Amino acid sequence: MLVIVTKTAEKIPSALGQAVFAQARTVALIQDGVYNTPARLTAHGLKLAAGAEILALADDVAARNITAEARLVSYTELASAIETNDRVITL
Repeated sequence: MLVIVTKTAEKIPSALGQAVFAQARTVALIQDGVYNTPARLTAHGLKLAAGAEILALADDVAARNITAEARLVSYTELASAIETNDRVITL
């Protein structure tokens, strides 16, 4: 499952976030979601599944002039991740 995160961790409903993150193979941070770090997600009770990959949309990271603790990807790579996952959930 791919989880696309569009907002900061504190704006994600905790019960829903916990259930979804526990099953995620890949987490893609886009829009304001790029402000999240693994530590920030965990601090808000959003524990990633073991071995989950974290991606961040490079254009959104650059637009906010920040450094992401994730593998930077292009729109094309994000589209590919969406196509290859059997389920996609946006938070």
